Amino acid sequence: MKVRYTRQALADLDLALAQIAADSPKGAWRVQKRLRDVIELIVRHPKIGQMTSRRGMRRVVASPYPYLVF
Repeated sequence: MKVRYTRQALADLDLALAQIAADSPKGAWRVQKRLRDVIELIVRHPKIGQMTSRRGMRRVVASPYPYLVF
């Protein structure tokens, strides 16, 4: 499984983490770690998650945080 990050996804991630870090650097670290864990889970299990309307694309919620990983 190959992971691909769009420019928009990286920009969104940077913005979200910067906003969280402004209030809680430790909180930003936890969110970032959770997102990495979800991405690793997708790499190991490509069929995990809910199918989207785009062919071959799935999404996984990075709970307990309100972020989606496609």
